[in-house]
Amino acid sequence: IYFYLSNQLDENNILLSNKEKFDLKNGENEIVNKLKIEIDKINLWWPVGYGKQYLYNLKIVIEFNKTQISISKLIGFRKLEHITKRD
Repeated sequence: IYFYLSNQLDENNILLSNKEKFDLKNGENEIVNKLKIEIDKINLWWPVGYGKQYLYNLKIVIEFNKTQISISKLIGFRKLEHITKRD
C-alpha cells in the first residue's frame, strides 16, 4: 500500500512545504516523518506576560486511492535551555 503525505506550515507565509511518498509493507501500521524547519524563520511562543504568542497552522494531508484526509492544528515553538553553571 502506498500513499502520499503532505506537510505545510503556515499557509500565509510558507515556512515549510513538502510531499513525500510512503510505502507500507504487509504487517506495517506506522510511519515516522521528520520535518526540518529553519529556526531563524520561526517566531517563538511566549507565556502570557513574557512576549507575543506566535502560532502557526500545521496542515497534514494524506492521499490514498484518490481520497484525501486533512488535519490542521495550531502549534507554537518554544526554546528550552539547560544551564549547568552555578549562580
